[in-house]
Amino acid sequence: MKSFVAILLTALMLTSCGNSGPEPINYNQDACEFCKMSISESRFAAEIITVKGRVYKFDDLQCLLQYDASNKEVAVKNYYVGSFLEDGKLIDATTALFVKHESLRSPMGGNIAAFTTQQTAANYASKNQVEIMNWKDLHQAAPNEENSQHGHTH
Repeated sequence: MKSFVAILLTALMLTSCGNSGPEPINYNQDACEFCKMSISESRFAAEIITVKGRVYKFDDLQCLLQYDASNKEVAVKNYYVGSFLEDGKLIDATTALFVKHESLRSPMGGNIAAFTTQQTAANYASKNQVEIMNWKDLHQAAPNEENSQHGHTH
């Protein structure tokens, strides 16, 4: 019996280390790694999981982008963003599609919504007369844009 429990515990530990999905965010309790504000809106939340398994949570995608740009030494395994249309759901940022518009009014002014499908992103983009962005474009452009608006330097 003791060996069965030991095997079960070992298996449990190994599967928990291999978790490849996002870690749930405790809304109104977890604080943003970048701005230290409480994370309250799931549709704008974001998360980084490092190669070493460390989890960084953000209240706005803009905070994640700024953190990532200023912490190049952090080896990131996964990026996750809150699905704009699915409350509480974090999706893979590298496959998401993004729309940026001032009417979105995200917590820290990033004003970026993430969508899982081309159709839902296209609907929102056409309604607001803006372009759809993919992760690569957003990831490369956003920190530079934000830094120039606020006078930050690299």
